[in-house]
Amino acid sequence: MQSNKQTIEQFIQKNRTSFDSETPPAFVWENVEKNLPRKRIQMYRVLRMAAAVLLILGLGIVIGRFAGQPSKTELALSDISNEYAELEHFYTQKINQKINLLKDKQLDERALTDIKELEQEFEVLKQELNASDAQDEQIIQAMIENYRTKIDILERVLDRTNHSTKVKKNESSI
Repeated sequence: MQSNKQTIEQFIQKNRTSFDSETPPAFVWENVEKNLPRKRIQMYRVLRMAAAVLLILGLGIVIGRFAGQPSKTELALSDISNEYAELEHFYTQKINQKINLLKDKQLDERALTDIKELEQEFEVLKQELNASDAQDEQIIQAMIENYRTKIDILERVLDRTNHSTKVKKNESSI
């Protein structure tokens, strides 16, 4: 038996190049694939899908956690001093009063545009105040001036609407 084994090994050694140069026909590989256990292939797919789902869930949790937390609390005038808190309260109350008076009346488009621009400017000022990490007096004064300008615009609109209402009443009584 041993001699047969040696002769086969010797035969393989001598003819190795001819064995390595040949490739099996395509139907041989198709038969090999058919006989492979499908469970393994399906298990890898399931594992890849599970890993993808876990990755997406993990990212969602991380993003949700960071998105839910404000990066920094916004600084308002009332946070700086009691004097500024009183000013802020006074101006916001006055602005809200004037807006309530104008609710029933038709606001001028230009006035609405001006007020929206002032609100956007105010938001920029708040961001600048937060970024400065200090009580920057110029920014604070600009914020107060913004409140005053808003009140001024609202008062002018109220005066115009009151004046036009009086004119209409006088014309209707004539």
